Amino acid sequence: MIKLTQRSFLAGWFDLDKKVLFISPHISALALECYECRDQDNNNDRCVKEHKLCDPHQDACITQVEWKVPPYWTPRADRIFYITKGCDTSDSCKKMQSQIAPMCRPNDYQMDWHCIQCCKGDRCNFEATMGAGTARAGVLSVVIGLFSLLMLRIF
Repeated sequence: MIKLTQRSFLAGWFDLDKKVLFISPHISALALECYECRDQDNNNDRCVKEHKLCDPHQDACITQVEWKVPPYWTPRADRIFYITKGCDTSDSCKKMQSQIAPMCRPNDYQMDWHCIQCCKGDRCNFEATMGAGTARAGVLSVVIGLFSLLMLRIF
């Protein structure tokens, strides 16, 4: 039998066959956690090191990748990447994604483009790929590769 005795609002004790387990269900543990950065020129440093707890109503992580001419002067008007990550609601993210879909041309390096990826799960926006299909294929490739390695070691 499991007994719960409440010690405080945020903590409790469970007695499992004379083993004591302390539980601290902080409200923040229930919130989604996403990587966060703004207008970075690469997916290093801030974009993979800084993360935040989302607001309770935010249920998705968002990654925006833009390829455009910077707002400052460059000799040949060279385009650069701008990567922005953060928290959002799933509905809002999908709405923005569908609105800018015509502008998402990640293989066109002659023109400006802008892509948005939405995902659910803690820190799921680690990668900044150039289209949602790329992210799925990459994950699938890793899973297949790991499964193959496991099978090789078993047999």
